[in-house]
Amino acid sequence: MARAFGALVLILHTCEFDRGNYWAATIAEESIRALSPQDFVGLITYGDDGDEWSIPLARVAVPAAL
Repeated sequence: MARAFGALVLILHTCEFDRGNYWAATIAEESIRALSPQDFVGLITYGDDGDEWSIPLARVAVPAAL
């Protein structure tokens, strides 16, 4: 049976709550760890110029490297 590939896009804007950056990093890391190298992942953050891709949507080659 063929495996269906998945995609995960994380959108982070977490400065509004206590330890928001810590929780954003923890949740992102655990979410990415659940993906396989065939899945896709991307990360959008809010920067000086508005929303931007911090990690452009692409296959998860090495989850630990992200």
